[in-house]
Amino acid sequence: MEALILSMGTGGGHNAAAQAVKEELERRGHETEFINPYTLESSFLARFVDNAYIRTVTSTPKLFGLVYKIGDAVSKLPCRSPIYFANRKPAKALKKHLEENHYDTIITTHLFAGEMLTALKDNGIDLPKTIFIATDYACIPFEREIKADAFIAPRQGFRFRICPKGIVTTHYLRIWNSYKCEILRKGN
Repeated sequence: MEALILSMGTGGGHNAAAQAVKEELERRGHETEFINPYTLESSFLARFVDNAYIRTVTSTPKLFGLVYKIGDAVSKLPCRSPIYFANRKPAKALKKHLEENHYDTIITTHLFAGEMLTALKDNGIDLPKTIFIATDYACIPFEREIKADAFIAPRQGFRFRICPKGIVTTHYLRIWNSYKCEILRKGN
């Protein structure tokens, strides 16, 4: 299997989970490529998004909390989110990368990459199997609009919020020692 793993440096958890999945897949003999999808548009954009998030969370946590609450309210509206629309242009660069490379599956540990994949699906682009790995311990705003073939929860017993899209997890991800992981069926 050839897997594309998409993540971003907006905090350490997304990349740590992606790196763990990469190492486990490679240990099992699969080929992987791990990228920040914004780098396909520009390295500047990738650094800007990562740093803007980190600066906002550390320098103005109340502002981040307010934006998060607004995002949560907006995510309940019956329309696409601003995050979806903001990721449509970078999705075009991802589409080009997918046309130039072969993958059997695409795994993402970040909402923004999930939105890119959703935009591609909405535009009728045929994608390999897509897997969204939730790295937050709650359903975050706009997560429910992601169209993935599978959703993997960060721990057993995790439940995505009840939402119109009906996200159902059949697996959960167990990570230990920073970079080792195991994807288990619920009930194991």
